[in-house]
Amino acid sequence: MTDETLRPYQYKPLEEPRWIRILELDPGNYEDEITCSLKHISLDSHISYEALSYCWALENGDDSMCCIINCEGTSILVTQNCQRAIRRLRYQPLVPPVLENADSSRDQLLSHDHGKRILWIDAICIDQSNIHERTQQVQLMRLVYSLAKRTLIWLGEASKRVSHGDEAGRPLSDLGIEYLSKMTCQMRGLNDKGIDASKSPFYEAFKEQARKHSTSDDGDLDEWFIGLDIVLNRRWWQRVWVLQEAALSSSAVLICGKATADFADVYSVVEAYIYDKDETAHQMGESLPRAASHWLARAEVNRQRRTVSDTPEPHNIENLLGLNIYQDSTDARDKVFGLLGMYNNDERLLPMADYRKSAVEIYIDLAVRLISDEKRLSILKYCTRDGVLDRATMTPPSPESLHGKENTLGKIDHAILPSWVPDWTNQFLRQYFSLLRESTKGTDALYKLSDDKRALTARGILFDTVGDIPIIPATVVEGNSKLFAERTIISLKVWHDFARAQKIYPTGDPAERTLLKVLFQERSRDLEGLTKDWYETLDSVSVSPKDLLDRVSRSADALAYYEKAVRTTGAQNMCRTRKGYLGLIPLTAKTGDQIVLLAGAPYPFVLRPIDDWFQLIGICFVDGIMNGEAFPDDLSELQAFTLR
Repeated sequence: MTDETLRPYQYKPLEEPRWIRILELDPGNYEDEITCSLKHISLDSHISYEALSYCWALENGDDSMCCIINCEGTSILVTQNCQRAIRRLRYQPLVPPVLENADSSRDQLLSHDHGKRILWIDAICIDQSNIHERTQQVQLMRLVYSLAKRTLIWLGEASKRVSHGDEAGRPLSDLGIEYLSKMTCQMRGLNDKGIDASKSPFYEAFKEQARKHSTSDDGDLDEWFIGLDIVLNRRWWQRVWVLQEAALSSSAVLICGKATADFADVYSVVEAYIYDKDETAHQMGESLPRAASHWLARAEVNRQRRTVSDTPEPHNIENLLGLNIYQDSTDARDKVFGLLGMYNNDERLLPMADYRKSAVEIYIDLAVRLISDEKRLSILKYCTRDGVLDRATMTPPSPESLHGKENTLGKIDHAILPSWVPDWTNQFLRQYFSLLRESTKGTDALYKLSDDKRALTARGILFDTVGDIPIIPATVVEGNSKLFAERTIISLKVWHDFARAQKIYPTGDPAERTLLKVLFQERSRDLEGLTKDWYETLDSVSVSPKDLLDRVSRSADALAYYEKAVRTTGAQNMCRTRKGYLGLIPLTAKTGDQIVLLAGAPYPFVLRPIDDWFQLIGICFVDGIMNGEAFPDDLSELQAFTLR
């Protein structure tokens, strides 16, 4: 019987809630038919297995279920990427036996012969057509990955781009993984000697290449760096579920074609990057954004596992949800469900996985739980208006373009999602201010919810109204870091001129000091030495954005100023309030919007009055009110703001 004529596999119900299926994969050469069997086991049985972490889709986005797996003489359909992973992972029947401890060797990971390979693969081990089973199995992801002997991270086949240098013909991805292993080996050696790992010559070379990458074409880059960049930007890093899959694993291995690397090597590089005291290191953020999310997720899992005292450490769900903004998911609900494994969830801070509920219901439920648990409104810092920015111009979409359409990053209906509930599929309007704030003096939230949980009435004060907003010329930036840099430099020049048009601000500070406080969140005294070259560069002549960037890059102080501004400003615009204060506001804010301080919220918000209620546009930064200066001690002075 051929693959095409095999009858579909009939899944049998799992015996108990803590039971799963494991795949017993028969040995075979790469092109041989894939044959396997499924076995039911209890997670309490201590049976050894490896868990596969992968992306259903190929790099081109093809996630069609078009490939047949022969399971016990019947067929199971999987995607092409899943099939390729299985072909690469199964043991080869003609490879001679190896030593007993060989399964810890990455070199023999894809070849040693122990007969059947025991795997857990979601697409095969879960009956994907059974919503009840999918819901139940999602609850077990924490156990599935933490109990696995090892997690096998499949990034796909090796890159088609090959070396034309000393290693002619080798895939560039192989060179990248090889460099990663050499770099981290050198870094660990320095650590063992008490030397800062960031002093590694391999790491220094990586930083230099990453800086070039943000402003240069590939022709100016070393082949090993291009290969490593290919590896670190594979689709796997974008998948929402992989954060927990890698973070929960006791051991994990990266696999790209025939090349492998310990996933801990990625953690080592990211940790060096995060703690690197060289300020210019953070210009290489393009090379490590997804990997940094994994390091932070792993840190959160380790934090929970620590038992320093009988008192549980506070949860860090907000930060993980923030990381998840940048992970892709075809189902918006998975932005939440994909984090369930990171927590024991004994306090039910996260909604239980239930695919019968809509994404809007799940997001409202989550927001209500976190506000109730924390007695704070800090979760509202992730709220923005109108879903997504236009990717090409980084400008808000027109209301007409959103009407009647679903968000392509998830099935979120913006017509019914309350503005005070974060849309975790929105990647483009997240506002971020690095320093902790207490613009409302650490007060608890004073709020009430409507019966249908659609309206949140919170108490606070109206501080001011958005006045003048500078116009930033639209620039196409989609997929082009250089054009994004040009748009950023344009914005900074416009803001520079806008802020200096007013000599003195209500705080008593001159324009230059006020601008620094707004751009860098009051770290102005540390930066005043950088401003001379910056202002001279901007004021010199009217030049093109490209020429301006070139001039900035030739001045160490001006470049440091620019890099700090890029990291702290995000997708925002500047404004001057009606009272004359300078601030940063969401790109979707308009003249006439209100700046409001709500009890229990660390940051002020921009609200838009609509009839007898308000739409939350996003958080803002206004110099002179960020540390509680404008918030009353007498809470009886607060008024009600109903957000819908």
